Amino acid sequence: MPDASNADTAAVKEPPAFITTDMLKTEDGQAESKDAKPVVPVQDAKPAEGQKDAAEPEKQKDAAEPDKQKADEEASLEAQAAPSVSYQAHVQRIGWQDWVSDGDLAGTSGESLRVEAFSMKLTGKIAEEYDVYYRVHIQTIGWLAWAKNGEDSGSAGMSRRMEALQVKLVKKGEEGPSSPDSFRTSFVNAPTLRYHGHVQHIGWQDWVSDGQTAGTSGQSLRVEALEAVTEGSELAGSVELNAHVQRIGWQDEWGSMCGTECQSLRVEAFRVRLTDELASCFDVYYRVHA
Repeated sequence: MPDASNADTAAVKEPPAFITTDMLKTEDGQAESKDAKPVVPVQDAKPAEGQKDAAEPEKQKDAAEPDKQKADEEASLEAQAAPSVSYQAHVQRIGWQDWVSDGDLAGTSGESLRVEAFSMKLTGKIAEEYDVYYRVHIQTIGWLAWAKNGEDSGSAGMSRRMEALQVKLVKKGEEGPSSPDSFRTSFVNAPTLRYHGHVQHIGWQDWVSDGQTAGTSGQSLRVEALEAVTEGSELAGSVELNAHVQRIGWQDEWGSMCGTECQSLRVEAFRVRLTDELASCFDVYYRVHA
């Protein structure tokens, strides 16, 4: 007869992977409730397959962000420090264009538009050590004075083409170039001519300009005096008037005003002229209503 102890030993089996309530007995031998859910043994938690690989690139990306930002900042600083020259052109019917640099085109091509003025400046490390001087030669005036470091050189509103250019680098603290034969300024604007009239029963009218009417039309009121000035130009010179006055004839003197006041004498004719540099660059046209 087999040994009972050996039979009991043989009956012992490996524990199940999970335990159900019908295998659990209370001390009095009664089974616990069948409604209880299976109890799964607690095992060491491990990430799901692929979870670690998906998170790793994000960590690497976060770690790389400061390095990329630092590299971008260094590249930006290097670009700012790199020597460069920037320049711009004032073009007929366009005006001042945007700044360009390092061999890019300033002006136009194939449009038959003249360059009238020019400006230039240095950037980067070289701008800390040098000044850039330049001057232009413009139609009917010739060489203008030297400009430097972004100042305007040329003309505007005068319909004068730029015909030549000179550029020179000068170390900081050293004296820049000078040319006694050049015009006294580096940039020339067209002047504005303003004028007004002293009219019978009205007195002095408001100032007008650019071909507007001084005096009256259709009111049979005499002009008794005229006054004119030029404004807004670096050019030397002025505008002068001379009048032919009732019972006086042509006045002896030229000046900014002609005619008479408080004498009830009409201006019957007048003439206008420009002086000095204005006269060499401009013509003045005028007409009367009689």
